[in-house]
Amino acid sequence: MPLTTLLSPSLPPPPLLHLRLPIRSPPLSTVAPFSVRISTPPPRVPLLSLAKTPSTWTKKVSTWTEKVSTWTQGASTWAGKNFLLLGIAGAIGLGKVRPELGVTGGTLNLEVVTKFGAMVVFFIQGISIKIEQLGDALTSWKLNTFIQIYSFVVLPTLTLLLAKMLAVVSNLHPAVLTGIIALGCLPTTINMCVVISEASGADRALALLNAVFSNVAGIFITPMLLLILVGESVSMPYLTVLQKLTKAVILPLLAGQVLQRISPGVRRLRDKRKKSFSRVSEMALILIVCNTFSDAFTKGLSVSSGDISWLLFALSALHAISLLGFVGLFKAFGFSDLSQMVAGAVASSQKTLAFGLPLLKTVFAQSSLLGFVSAPLLVYHPMQMLTGALLAPSAKRAIEKSKSNSQSERIESEGEGEGDGEGDGEGDGEGDGEGTSAEVSAKT
Repeated sequence: MPLTTLLSPSLPPPPLLHLRLPIRSPPLSTVAPFSVRISTPPPRVPLLSLAKTPSTWTKKVSTWTEKVSTWTQGASTWAGKNFLLLGIAGAIGLGKVRPELGVTGGTLNLEVVTKFGAMVVFFIQGISIKIEQLGDALTSWKLNTFIQIYSFVVLPTLTLLLAKMLAVVSNLHPAVLTGIIALGCLPTTINMCVVISEASGADRALALLNAVFSNVAGIFITPMLLLILVGESVSMPYLTVLQKLTKAVILPLLAGQVLQRISPGVRRLRDKRKKSFSRVSEMALILIVCNTFSDAFTKGLSVSSGDISWLLFALSALHAISLLGFVGLFKAFGFSDLSQMVAGAVASSQKTLAFGLPLLKTVFAQSSLLGFVSAPLLVYHPMQMLTGALLAPSAKRAIEKSKSNSQSERIESEGEGEGDGEGDGEGDGEGDGEGTSAEVSAKT
């Protein structure tokens, strides 16, 4: 058969050969298990974005930087709120470690600050305190009388009882016990009383007036108390002390008051720079403290370390009792203002070193026991400063909270009064309307 005939499409295709071969499948137990993993390639990241991605150590550095910044800001805020406390503690420490810097006649010549510090403080207070506030403080004669009686009657009684008790339970020198009694007879502090009241947010005008009055009255009252309780007569240069108080306290205060009255610029500066004025007063007090304790550490105390331990314990208890006692009597006599309570507690419980040390030197000038007599005052002075500076932030928060609560209560009471007025008006209007309609219907 030709080839063309075989390839012709009209012919049917040749039959397919089907072969069936037996296929044996292996048993299932012999088949190895298998799994298929489909892995997707990672996305392609551009080199530029890869360079911007921060590494682990960069994130850690950033986190630590934020923590340090937060801690620094918190520490700065705390130091600002406790500036007076830190300053007084630093001044006492400097007087202990390097007394040659702050001692009278030393490197820093801080006796100049001591001499003019009171003038600066009271001049600033004269600028800062409004005349209306001084007027309000003057009119509170009951509270002022209570503060002075507490300072010149209650505290001398407490120190007398404390001295008698220590004479039984301790081995303190009799001259030290005399110094404890003399401590209670002294007037309040001049600078510290006002500065701590200002740092506490208390009534500065009340503290200032009582500080001035206490030191002026102390010229006459303190010698009389010493004669009654100690048996020592005092020959006081009354005119000289009055002149010093007038120059250091009264004249700067009056000058500040006159200046703020005649100069609007001073009033604007006062309202704008309240915190700066407060810092200047606190710095003056801190430098005075540094000078005082540099002198004290240079000359040394005549008492032993055991006597100092007894004094620290006894005078700490005395100061705590005097503060708590004032608060209790303040509330018992019907006073309620928290800012006045804080200012009164500071003014009545503190005792002056600037007035007290020269007075003790005058009384016991011919005695070799002056160091023993002045020891209680030298121990009590830093204690009252540190206590006042330590309690000032807490007192300030309590006073601010009390003022905000009283203000919110006043706003609520005013809102209730307006609501009652509107309700009464609506009720009257409705009643009048009903009465008029009833009259018209009756006439009809």
